[in-house]
Amino acid sequence: MPFPGWSDAAAHLLYQAVSATHFDPQHIRPANLLSAELARHIPEAGQMCLDQLSAHLAKAPGIHALTNPDWSRSQALQRFYATNEPARHRSSGPILLLQGTKDLSVMPAATNRLDYELCELGDRVHYRTYPGADHDARLAQAYSDVREWMRTRLAGRQAPDDCQPAPTTAHRELAATGAFPALPWISASLGALVLGATTMTLLRRRTAADPTGVNGRSAK
Repeated sequence: MPFPGWSDAAAHLLYQAVSATHFDPQHIRPANLLSAELARHIPEAGQMCLDQLSAHLAKAPGIHALTNPDWSRSQALQRFYATNEPARHRSSGPILLLQGTKDLSVMPAATNRLDYELCELGDRVHYRTYPGADHDARLAQAYSDVREWMRTRLAGRQAPDDCQPAPTTAHRELAATGAFPALPWISASLGALVLGATTMTLLRRRTAADPTGVNGRSAK
């Protein structure tokens, strides 16, 4: 396959195909989503966990494509994915999002977009990223953060919130593409850099005067 991590992606697609057929068995078949060569491995998806299935697929011959090129035309599949969209309604509680920057099972762009969508709903979201961590290493690196986040919730303290009060140009780009736009200020003039430093100084002074941020932003 032409991209790294393809066997993990293929395993996830097999699980999705199994779930979709259970969701709407009358209108959805595995072949609606999967390529013919990947659909042949549906039986293994019902017997193997992710790591086993991914390793099995990596050694399987003849897998040159993962999806049916017409999968997006299936209205039944569109309903399945819409129903399982995590950002459909505002959450009744705070949310902790964790993402490894080298995760090939859940790509960072997908979690970036989910973070934006949850914030747009008005959720209180704490989003942590772990440089260099893949899907499994992220769990080990995040353990202490998860423990502390849970401990403070059980203690009755308010959850941290990283959401911006209003969408910026960068966040609008993130919503459309799943990734922040290229930073145009890398080649900025010295005057622009001085302006940025001055702004940061003013923000620090404001934070020192109002450490809770209550005056600058209403609590959720």
